[in-house]
Order: sequence, then structure tokens, then C-alpha cells
Amino acid sequence: MLNGYTHVYSIPEQTSFLNALYLGQESAFKDAATHIAEIVSTGADSEIKYNELLYNERTDVTIEFGGGRYEYQREYATQIEQILKSNGLRVLVTDRFYPTNTEEILRRGIQDTRKVYQSDIFVFIGDELELNSGTAALLGFARSLRKKCIMYESSSVEIHGENGHKMRKNLMIDFSVDKVASNLNLLIDYIMERKQDGK
Repeated sequence: MLNGYTHVYSIPEQTSFLNALYLGQESAFKDAATHIAEIVSTGADSEIKYNELLYNERTDVTIEFGGGRYEYQREYATQIEQILKSNGLRVLVTDRFYPTNTEEILRRGIQDTRKVYQSDIFVFIGDELELNSGTAALLGFARSLRKKCIMYESSSVEIHGENGHKMRKNLMIDFSVDKVASNLNLLIDYIMERKQDGK
């Protein structure tokens, strides 16, 4: 999400499908490891420092609706932001993809990470079939910091796993959230409940 690199899996020819998947994954991980080592050793960008995340200012809620990539995500986020602010909450909205400027995605991604760090509650949209990698990364970051995580999932799509298990998203997402809100009213209620009781 933050470094701007895109990794593409490639399937080598003339191998079994399973073996090809392993080889493709191993190649992608090696490529990622090279870039991560480069980022860690050089600092990636001399103007981006880890301590940029260490801000003392706190906020109540960060809304992550796809980083503002699509108009409907921005509209939803703005509507929720206005409602929460009218109830006295301090709100931040992620916006790494808007306005569209690929040269700024790295910096805006860092800013979105900072927003999650500063907030008590992390709200994200799960209406797509799969979470985009940026949202998934921020969810993992929020969970590692013990933030309260609420997924807004208004679709009726279910994933059916083994032994009849049903889930809204894959298990990593399902088990990373504290609440799933199926509509706007429930989402606002869940946020207000958690803010009032500190849970």
C-alpha cells in the first residue's frame, strides 16, 4: 500500500498447477523482500520518517472507504463523517487516492497510516468482493494497535467454507473486526456505543 510497488504473480509454463503456484508465490515474496530491504536500509524517502506516525493528537474515528478511490466511497465517507461530527466526534477520512496524483500516493498513504494511528476506532467499507490491499493493510495495522474495528458491509454476499461455515469476507477479515454493520444507522450506532462505553 505505501511503497508504490506492484507485484505480479507469474505462472511458469510446463509445471503442475500447484507447483506453479508455489513458484509464483516464492518469486513474488523474493521480489517483495528485495524492495522491503531497500526501503528499510535507505529510508525510502528522506522526507518520510517513522516518527511522522508518532503524533500526540488523538481523534475518535478514522474512516477508510477505499482511500477515496471511487466517487461512491467518497460520498459514503463524507455522509458518515458529517453525521459523526454532528454528534461531537472527531473524525478523519483517508484519501490517498483523491485527488488522483500517482506521485503523491506514497506520501498520502503515510498520512492515512498516521490517521489510523491517531484514532480510537477504525471504520472501513467491505462492500467489494475482496478488500483492496490498502484497506487490508490498514485493518491489520489498526488491529495490531488494538483499535476498535468496524466493517460497513451492506451487500448480501456470503462466502461458504468447509463444514458449512459462512462468512462475509475471508477469515482474516472476519476475525479482525469487532462489529459488522449492514446499514448506515447500525454503523453510526456501533460507533457511538463504542465511543460512549470506551469498548
